[in-house]
Amino acid sequence: MTNLINKYLDNRNTKLFNDLSNKFKIDLFKIEEPAPVGREYIWQCLQIGTDQFRVSYYTDIDSTASFTHELLHIDLIGKGFSSFSEILPYISEGDKNLLFQPIIGHICNIYAHPKFYQYFIDLGYKNHEFLTDYNDKLKVDDIISNINFQFDTLGLPNKGIWHYITSFYTAKDNRNPEKEVECVTLLRFLQSKDPILFNILDNNWNSWISSKRVESKEFILHLFDQTEKWNSGRTGR
Repeated sequence: MTNLINKYLDNRNTKLFNDLSNKFKIDLFKIEEPAPVGREYIWQCLQIGTDQFRVSYYTDIDSTASFTHELLHIDLIGKGFSSFSEILPYISEGDKNLLFQPIIGHICNIYAHPKFYQYFIDLGYKNHEFLTDYNDKLKVDDIISNINFQFDTLGLPNKGIWHYITSFYTAKDNRNPEKEVECVTLLRFLQSKDPILFNILDNNWNSWISSKRVESKEFILHLFDQTEKWNSGRTGR
């Protein structure tokens, strides 16, 4: 375990790792099973209890950037950001569960990014190293088809709604100038598809990124409440 972690430490992130190790137990694992298509270079971090984190990845890389990215997630949680594990119990029943459980990890992940992006840059990393999917093409036509396939049907679960919400945050999280046109196109489609849901997501996101706070639970639970009300209104319940 120590040798594996040492592979991903250098003069930019060693102090951060040592500081976090004084407060948390951090394990690093290479996932041995084949990666899902398109997720070969994904890294992930799971909080276990209050003081343990499990960082895992599928594919070895030469850069320390992805490990540092996960360390900054841990650092942010230590400062009060609510992880997937903390939010999950609040949506364990009823419509909230059906609306959000498959995508809660995606939402929490992206809400963290603007709160530690500058720290990542200040450590000496480059903008293009922040996200492993930086150069992945944004397949707008496919995304729109996935949304349209089920979005307008009533009842839950609804994969169209999941695609709508995750696509919104993927576009907001983009840091590649070459994909900006595609992101604008996607956001315009989302706004025209359902202006009410778009405004719920957009207003909450703008409030979050303009706030100096890192405690995310209030923002995320408010987002869930507003979206649940939107869904109840459209289904007539």
